[in-house]
Amino acid sequence: MLGLIVLAAENGTGLAPHALLDALLGAPLLARGIAAALPGDEAVTGVLVVPGDLVERAKSDVVDRFGLDEIDRVVAGGPSRRAALQAGLDALPA
Repeated sequence: MLGLIVLAAENGTGLAPHALLDALLGAPLLARGIAAALPGDEAVTGVLVVPGDLVERAKSDVVDRFGLDEIDRVVAGGPSRRAALQAGLDALPA
């Protein structure tokens, strides 16, 4: 089984986490990115790491709405990419 951590860190390069929830052809950019990263032939357990104020919105608007069953948890990251990655690692099952 693969472990997948998807980071939408509060700070760093790239799009702001709030922008990842904007729709592109009817689906949030984040949902499209996650779907593209999932392997089709292997079981995955995934963690989505977003800023604390986006946890519930990402869970409902991305994971639940688009049936991304591979994402088992949506957790709050931290102020840096490193803190967000650590939160994702901590949330993955052993």
